[in-house]
Amino acid sequence: VHVDELEILGALAGAPMEVLRALRARVSPGLGKGRVVREGPALVPLPFRDSRRGTLFYLGEALVYEVWLRFPDKGVEGYGATLGPDRERARALAILDAALALGLEREALERAARDALKAREEEDRRLWSWVESTRLEVETL
Repeated sequence: VHVDELEILGALAGAPMEVLRALRARVSPGLGKGRVVREGPALVPLPFRDSRRGTLFYLGEALVYEVWLRFPDKGVEGYGATLGPDRERARALAILDAALALGLEREALERAARDALKAREEEDRRLWSWVESTRLEVETL
């Protein structure tokens, strides 16, 4: 089953930083020297669609940290953004984005993405199990 690059990066965005560091170290030699095109904090609008009217409006803005890198020797660019000021994670995601564009270590990146998704799903199950345990039956009150 082919997984698209955005799905892989989306899953990796939630991976532990030590996993991202290891992947970054694995793909970096194949990318060569990169140049920063843009790096720093940014605000992005949070769109929301009104369920009754179907109109789009903006709830506000979210602070992100974005990194846009160019690898001129390979003719590829990478972009990473994280919610909040996580510079290291955004940089790692930009490097991994460029690696995916070149097809570097794709199997390893897909495997890490699947592992990250499984861990997130397990964490969600634990959270919802806890939430369910706090539920009150209105009839018994």
